[in-house]
This record gives sequence, C-alpha cells and structure tokens, in this order.
Amino acid sequence: MRLFVFLILLCATAFASPPSSTQLIKPIDFSLIKMQGQRGGEDDFAKAPTLLLIGGIQGDEPGGFNATNVFLNHYKITKGGVWVIPVINPHSMLLNHRGLYDDMNRKFATLSPKDPEAPLINRVKSIIDDSSVDVILHLHDGSGFFRHTHQSELLSPKRWGNCTIIDQDKLEGVRFGELNEIATHITKRVNAKILKPLHEYRVRNTKTQKEDKEMQKALTFYAIKGGKAAFANEASKTLNVKERVYYHLLAIEALLERVGIGFERDFELSVEGVGKVIYDRNLRVGIEGMPPFPLFDLRDEIRGLPLPVGKRFETIVLDSRAKILGLLPKGNSFTLKYGNNAMTKIVPKYVEFAKPKGIQITANVDNKKQNLSFGEVIKVRESLEIDSTQWSEKGYQVKVVGQKATPKSSTIIIKKENLNPLASIDKAGNLYRVEFYAQSNNANNATADFTYPDMLWDTLWQKIRYASLESDMPKIPETKNIANKKSAQVIASSAFVRSEPSELSPSRAKAPRGRKLYVLSTQKALQSGQMASQIGGIWAKVEYDFGGRKISGYILESLLEYGDFALDSSLGSTPKQNIPKEIFLGMILVDFSR
Repeated sequence: MRLFVFLILLCATAFASPPSSTQLIKPIDFSLIKMQGQRGGEDDFAKAPTLLLIGGIQGDEPGGFNATNVFLNHYKITKGGVWVIPVINPHSMLLNHRGLYDDMNRKFATLSPKDPEAPLINRVKSIIDDSSVDVILHLHDGSGFFRHTHQSELLSPKRWGNCTIIDQDKLEGVRFGELNEIATHITKRVNAKILKPLHEYRVRNTKTQKEDKEMQKALTFYAIKGGKAAFANEASKTLNVKERVYYHLLAIEALLERVGIGFERDFELSVEGVGKVIYDRNLRVGIEGMPPFPLFDLRDEIRGLPLPVGKRFETIVLDSRAKILGLLPKGNSFTLKYGNNAMTKIVPKYVEFAKPKGIQITANVDNKKQNLSFGEVIKVRESLEIDSTQWSEKGYQVKVVGQKATPKSSTIIIKKENLNPLASIDKAGNLYRVEFYAQSNNANNATADFTYPDMLWDTLWQKIRYASLESDMPKIPETKNIANKKSAQVIASSAFVRSEPSELSPSRAKAPRGRKLYVLSTQKALQSGQMASQIGGIWAKVEYDFGGRKISGYILESLLEYGDFALDSSLGSTPKQNIPKEIFLGMILVDFSR
C-alpha cells in the first residue's frame, strides 16, 4: 500500500511562534485509513458501528501512535468498521515535541483561522461529524498513574496515566451514550491483564461541562457536543513504549468487543509480542520509487541517495506499511524517522528524475540470465553481471555505488569482495545500490528555463518546454516604476518562478543557481487557500531574458542574492541554463545476505 508521507519543510517565518528551542516547521496534514468489515442492517441502532481511532495529537506520546500503527498492520476488521488517524500531529511527532504550535488538543472550541493548524483541526472535525462515525477513541500517554485520592506524587488525582476518560456519565439519545458503563467495561477488561497492581486502570470522569473549562477545548468534548460517544485512553509515561502500546491495544479491543465490532489479530497480545510487531525487521520503506530499504539496521548515514531536484520537500513519497514515517530536514541532509525514532541520516544527491516505461535490465544473476526491473531487490549469492554496452549505446550510465576499481570491460561484474562495505546501506554490509542514469543531449541548446508540470520525456533524455501557453497563466501585473530595480542572482540550487507570490501558484519557469535577473519590487505572500503560504516570507517580482524571451514572475526573496551583477540588456540576459548532465532513471538493490 502506498503511503504519502509529507516531508517537513523548514520555514523562515510562520503564523505562530513555536518554542525557540525547536525548528520552525510547516504543519503536515494527517492520513485517514479506513478498515472495513461487514456493515450489517439499515437500522442505525442495529448495524455494526464504525469507530474513529486517533493517535498522536501530542507529538511526544509514542504509545498512542505506535498503537495505531500496530493496529493498522496487524488487525483485520471482520464486522463494522474502524477509521484510523495514525498520527494527527505528524510535524510534532517527527520532532518529538508535545505541540509545535501549542497544544493541538486545546483547539476544538474556538480557533483563529490564522492558526497554522486550523486546516487540520477543521478536517478532523469534519471526520468526527461524519454520519458514518458512531464512536471515538482518542489515545494518549499521561504522567504517573491516576488515583481518585492523593497517595503520592506518582499516584494522584493530578496524574493522567492508566485511566479511561469520559467527559460525563451519559449522553442521552445517542448510540453508545452510556459512557460510564462502557468506560467501566474497558477498565475491567484491561485490569484482568495488567502486568503489575501499580498499573491498575480507573475511570476518570472530568465532568467537563460543569467543572473543567480546559477540557472543554478538547477533541472528545467536541465530539460529545456533536452527539457522538467519545472516550480517551491514557497509558502511563512511566511505562516503556511496548507496555504503553500493550495497554492501549487492550483498551481498543475491549471497546471493539463492547460496541460489536469484529476483529482478528495476527500476533500474541503480550508485551513481548507487541515489541516484535513495533520493531518488525520485515518493515521496509521505498523512497520515490526506489527499491524498498529495510527500516531497521540501516547505516547511520547514507550518502549520495538520488532525490528529485526542485521537488517540493513535503511531496516526497515514502512507500511503506509503517504509517508513522517521515523525513526531517536538517541543513543539507534528512533524517528518516519512524515515530520518534531516527533510523538513518540521508545526505542526498539532487538530480532530475525520469519515469521510463518498459526498460528491462538483462543480467546474469549467479550465472543465470534474468530480466530485472527498476525498483527490485535482487538476491545474489556470488555475482551479478550487466552488459554495459546495452546501456552506453543508448546514452545510459550504470553506477555501482561502492564498486572498487576494476579493469575496463564491456561487462559490469558485481561481487561482494569488490565492493566497499562502507558504501552499503545496511550495517551488515549486504545491500548495495546500482543506479541507472541517462545523459541529457540538449544541455547546451535549451531554449527556455524548464518547469515540471507536463514535462515530456523520450526514451533517452529529457525534452524541455513550457508547461502552459502564456495565455493560460495568471497575468503578471505591470510594474510602473522600475527605476529602482536591483540586480540579483539565484543562490539556491533552483528557484521556481511563480505566476503569483504564493507557493500554490503555477510555476512559469525554474531558474537554476546563478541565474542573473532584475528584482522590480517585493511584497508579502498571498494568504489564500487552507494551507497556502504558511511559510510566509517576502516574494520578489523578477524579470530576465532567456534566449530572447522575457521571463517574469515571483521568486522567494530568500532564494536570491543582491549584487552588482552585469546583465546584457534592459531585462537582463543570462547564460544558458546549467541543466543537469545526468537524469536518474531508476535503481536496483543487490542483496548479498545469505
């Protein structure tokens, strides 16, 4: 199953003021995954219900979002349905922070539309309000162990750990409105399998409407006010992650049984069993169509991994069964995160990506001829041989990452003893990348800066054109006074020239590093759309000439450097674009493990 995991984008400015000790990052939307069995009859009180299960509203509570991830991977719904939001606050999870933009669980009463997380809150409200949802369970990790009377600092009414929370005793006229009775059932079922007497669960009624103004801002009370039965389950932060997930899963199963949702589980529900499925060595992750890498036991750093040049960071695709993955940028590298856990550091190489179809790699795998495809993991005992002439004649290049110097030959021979073990992606030194590239034949005669939408490819190289006719683009308003125009150049690896001062605006062109241009004026970003321009920042209105054509639009000013740069005309002529000489076609992964 393909999982689109949004990569966090470092920001220069934002709408809120997160703690200064953390990176300032753009909020990331959450995923909703629907698990469905048989629904049953038409009568609302007879049909099998649907549960909305939510984890990770606080990014430093791994018990909840690891529990949802385990549930998605190892449970099957046979009757009714379960809708799962594995982590509702992924940007805070990836930084192991409670809430980068304050506590997300206090935003369900009133909220400014300018709050960076407002689109996420509005979306989850609409899911709660969906007529298909009958009951909500919200997973949390809380401090200590809740007790009705004070016994110690650890055991106290001030603590939230190991309890099932309701906002009131009953919700009249609502399916599963007997909140206290259901919560009592959950705690009894959990307590039958507690690991220690200290871990005993209790029902905590916050009596939110009458006594707790703070909880009136929370997700479960929003559901209650909307006529939906809602519960929260807390696991103690005193416990390790495996134990927290164990208790969360016990509570989930107890609620499913009570409301009549059928399910199957494929592992033993014990702390040991939970540990095996959380840290499942069979978990894999594929990045942008590359072969799936093991999630565990990767090297601390993977260098030179191809990533698409110019692609928005938050749209990089991760393909995995794990639903709590993400990439966290830092400087010129990224950290692959699994929940709060850092799995490896990736130092990328930015190149153009093609998506060729029908290319087969003819190879001898342990002296047996095979046709291989990009994205495959190839098990090899002794050697893999590729005839390089079939590639060089077409303008392709084969790169074996870590291959030691070998005599020149028309055949590329890949043997483990000829590879640098430090170039493997895994700590055991068994997994090696073989990358395929096309050489661009038009690097010196391009007639326009290039853009991504509707880009055309042939079998060997990239063809470059404008994505849309000028008439299809929003019109650039004329700048009347250009006497104060300034010369500048692009200092980022590339910069999109937008039709409007907004990241959501269509791209007119993409200017490479070193592009010289004129800045005619500057202005703040447009604030339109739910997630528009949350990076904010100042946009520069620019003009330059490329190949006799006037290019105009908007570029983030932070991507430019002002200076006394010589331009040849009133608009500014620029050198021909430095189009990357190689285009990434795909990769295979050679596996020497026995």
